[in-house]
Amino acid sequence: MKVKIVMSLIGLSFLIAACGTSADTLTKADTTMEENNGDLANEKAESDNEETEGSEIKETESAKEGESEENSESQEENSESQEENSESEETDMMEENGSETKSEEESKLTAAELEEVLLQQPCYVEKVEFIKNEVTSEGDICLVVKNNSGTDIKNVFYAMAGWDSNNLPLILDTYKRDNGTGYVIENDFGDANMIDGGTFGEDLLFGIKEKTAYRLETVKAVVIKYVDFDGNTWENPYYSDWIELYKEKKLEQ
Repeated sequence: MKVKIVMSLIGLSFLIAACGTSADTLTKADTTMEENNGDLANEKAESDNEETEGSEIKETESAKEGESEENSESQEENSESQEENSESEETDMMEENGSETKSEEESKLTAAELEEVLLQQPCYVEKVEFIKNEVTSEGDICLVVKNNSGTDIKNVFYAMAGWDSNNLPLILDTYKRDNGTGYVIENDFGDANMIDGGTFGEDLLFGIKEKTAYRLETVKAVVIKYVDFDGNTWENPYYSDWIELYKEKKLEQ
C-alpha cells in the first residue's frame, strides 16, 4: 500500500513539473512574441519618421527651388526694366537736344563726305565766296545760309576758316569787333529772320583786312546753330567734325 502511495506521489510530482515547464515555455514564447512585435513597431515608427523627414526635405528643396526661380524671374524683370529706362532716358536726351545722332561710322568723315552731309541739314551754308579788292588789297567774304528747317529762323550762328594758295591755314583778320581774328571765326547774324525755305546773307559782306586778304585764296563756312521764334535751339552735331577737319589743318583737295 505504501509503495502505491509513494509511486502516486512521484507520478504527481512529474506531472506538476511538466506542467510548470510547459507554462514557462508558453510564458517565454509570449515574451518573445511581445518583444518581436515591439521591435516591428519600432522599425515601422522609424521608417515612418524617415519618410516624413524625407518628405519635409523634398518640400523644403522644392520651396527653395520655387523661391530661386521667382528671384531669377524678378531679376530678369528688373534688368529689362532698367534697360527700358536707360533707352527711354537716351531718347529723351536726344529729343531735348533736338540734334541728329551720329553713328560710330559717321564720326570720322572725309571732307567730301562731310560737305555732303552738311547740305542735308535743316540749316546750312549755301554759298561762301572771297572777293578780292584789287585797289585796296583788302577783301570781303560773302556768306549765304539756307533755311530748310520747316520753321522760321530768328538767328543763325556760323563759323569761317581760310587758306592760302598752298592750302595752308591762315589767321583771318576781319573788321568784326568781337571774335574777329583767328584760324576759326565764330559769330552770328544777329537778326537773320529767315522764313522756311528762304536764304540770308546775299547782301552782306564781311571785310577782311589787308594782312590776311592779300594771301587768302579759299574760305569755308558752316552753321553752328540756329534759334527759331519759339525759342528752340538746333545745334549742328557735325560742327566738331568740321573743326577737326579744318581748324589749323592743311586743306585737302
